[in-house]
Amino acid sequence: IRGTQVPFPVRDWAQAHHRLVTERQAAFGAVPLPCWPDLLAGEQRQFLGEHLAEKQVYLGVDYLHRTPLAQLAAGVLPRSWRPLARELNQQQSKLAALDTLIGRPGMRGQPVTAGQMAWLLHRSTHLGFPAPKLRSELELSEWAPGDLAGLLDQVSWTAEPFATTLRVTGMVDGRTLTRHVAVLTVGRMQPMTIPQADLPWMAIPDQLGIPLEWSAHLYVRHDHEVREQLRRVMSRITSQTRHYQLEHDQDPPTALREQHDLALQVEAELSDTQDLSASRARGWWRLAVSGTTETECLENVERVVTAYARRVQIEHTYGQHDLAREFLPGEPVRIRAHRRDLPVRTVAAGGAAITSTAGDRRGWAIGQAVLDGRTPVMYDLWANMERFDVAGYY
Repeated sequence: IRGTQVPFPVRDWAQAHHRLVTERQAAFGAVPLPCWPDLLAGEQRQFLGEHLAEKQVYLGVDYLHRTPLAQLAAGVLPRSWRPLARELNQQQSKLAALDTLIGRPGMRGQPVTAGQMAWLLHRSTHLGFPAPKLRSELELSEWAPGDLAGLLDQVSWTAEPFATTLRVTGMVDGRTLTRHVAVLTVGRMQPMTIPQADLPWMAIPDQLGIPLEWSAHLYVRHDHEVREQLRRVMSRITSQTRHYQLEHDQDPPTALREQHDLALQVEAELSDTQDLSASRARGWWRLAVSGTTETECLENVERVVTAYARRVQIEHTYGQHDLAREFLPGEPVRIRAHRRDLPVRTVAAGGAAITSTAGDRRGWAIGQAVLDGRTPVMYDLWANMERFDVAGYY
């Protein structure tokens, strides 16, 4: 899972809004008032001045592990003879099933375009950088190895030994900029009541209004693997209980009984074939916080830690360069400390895509999302009546 932000497309919204107003009035033989161009230009200037952005969440699925022989052949044989095309053709049915699954309600994911992939690579290398004023609008379906130089060669990472931040230097719009980035890791978390009492735990720092990037590597564990682990845990608890009772003639601590009851509860949940959310997932969650100076970066880190308070423990560790590499698409987990074993429902309650969309960008700008303060919200007063033939504004 990779969460980043993209600047709000002010030009696209203005063009669609202009068509909406003119076509609606043309149906009644009317034209916009003379002040309409000035009003629309003022709305665009306001958007640009507020630096509005929208959250984008990317989901990558690792489902094919290449054999060592195939990897060797990919580097030795000519391109036309390499086995990659044959391997992909054999996986077409799995790819089609994957697209169908991710496109269902609840996720509604869409295949990433070349432009979106280029933007993700840019944001993954230029951590903490402002968005460039001019973005490439080329839609190329195929990339050559040399094309990556335009995305990766204009930035450098520097990290001192045992440093708590990473220095990122690169060029944006012809200017050389430097940002300091601290990669945080999600640690232990207490039970939360989402959404009744708590916000989705991945959306908590969004309200701080500081540059943030998320990266998560996780996989859903097989039920039989979890059951084997539970049996080992219960066997260990039973041995410790007997040790207290037989060798020391003492009552075992209540914590052992609580752990045994919890293991039985988890095993009962896994036995329920109707509730798939009881499955367990294992993963690592990283959060990149940045600032123009190291002091500002560390202050933003403190704000993030304070925002989570006692609900989630945030770890700020060494090895910042390796942690930052995990934000690159396709990179494996570099540091396996602070691994989290969570129920799937807890992973889903994180709300990685919360506030990623608000409305359909149709109509008048009425404000910004409360949670992050950067996502604009549009409202078309007459949408129900004109599009759905339903009375009322809601």
